Amino acid sequence: SGAQRLASGTLSADPSVSAAGSNIDVFWNSGGELWHGALSAGAWSGASPLGTEAVAGNPSVVALAPGSVIVNAREPSGLMASSLYTSASGLVGPEGLGATAYSDPSSVVFAGGGAIDVVWRSSSNTLWVAQACPGCAAPAIPVFSPAA
Repeated sequence: SGAQRLASGTLSADPSVSAAGSNIDVFWNSGGELWHGALSAGAWSGASPLGTEAVAGNPSVVALAPGSVIVNAREPSGLMASSLYTSASGLVGPEGLGATAYSDPSSVVFAGGGAIDVVWRSSSNTLWVAQACPGCAAPAIPVFSPAA
């Protein structure tokens, strides 16, 4: 019992985790590349680079079902993007969410109708929200602007 080291690579930002059933998926930024590992019934799958998405900062994730996770991250260009990770197919995406972010995705929540929303701060210090699922075409919208 006690703490155990799961990966030996250097993390560039804090990891993000999601859980569904007895599975825990872990995603993190290592040198601008998105990585994944999973705990299933306490056994570590090992760390794997996902290779298809360059990231800046912390990813934010939400589980859809065991082995199926929405991953939101800020790309090096600043664009907020969303991808779908499945244990069967790996990472599908990223799909840009239509706006540049100044912060990492702050929260990802299930919204009405099964949609997933991601919220972040823009470079103009305004609050933005967009649907975060591959295939969603809803544009990002500002939800708060500080008074000038």
